[in-house]
Parts: sequence; structure tokens; C-alpha cells
Amino acid sequence: MLTGLVAVASLITMAPAALYPKGLFWLRYLALGAAVLLSLLHWLLSRPRARTRTPDLRRSSQVTLAVTGASALLLFLLMGVIRTTARSDYTIYGVMKESDSYGIFQSPSKGFYP
Repeated sequence: MLTGLVAVASLITMAPAALYPKGLFWLRYLALGAAVLLSLLHWLLSRPRARTRTPDLRRSSQVTLAVTGASALLLFLLMGVIRTTARSDYTIYGVMKESDSYGIFQSPSKGFYP
């Protein structure tokens, strides 16, 4: 059941901006937070109660995991900054502003399409 709720919240998060009514775009972030919290709850409930007898990771393996996680986080943040910077006004040949990208798509009438 929790998996289904996470999937629904994730789908709401991935919905196009045009589906959100004006002024309610914050619902996307609310759905994202709900998906993260439900995922954490699901993980906490599905963990084994007793500690299993597995050998501990070597120090080099622990460092590798930490560096991989930190690198993934930094890459994620960098890609967000690059995407936000690229979406400045007049991104597309001075014709389209970022504010024009919200709403229903209207095809140009200057003969761009047959």
C-alpha cells in the first residue's frame, strides 16, 4: 500500500506544469515531500528487526560509498543550477520567455509547421 502511495505522489510530482492550476504549483513540492516521507516510512517498516550477521564493510568500501553518494548529490545540484540558468528569459531565439512556457502550448503561426 505504501508503495502505491509513493508511486501516486511521484506521478503527481512528474506531471507537466500545465496541469497545475495557476497559483497551485506548490502542490508539486508537497507531493515530492510526501513521496520522500512515505519512502522513508516504508524503508523503516521493511527493515529486519534483528541485526543480520554480515561482515562489516572495509574502510575503503565505506569511503567509496560515501564519495559516490556525495558525488551524486553534487551532480544533481549542479544539473539543477544549469537547468535554471538555461531557462532565463528569451532562451529560444528571443521569441519565447520563461513565463510563456507555462500553460497550454500554442503552435506558432509563422509557418513553422506544415
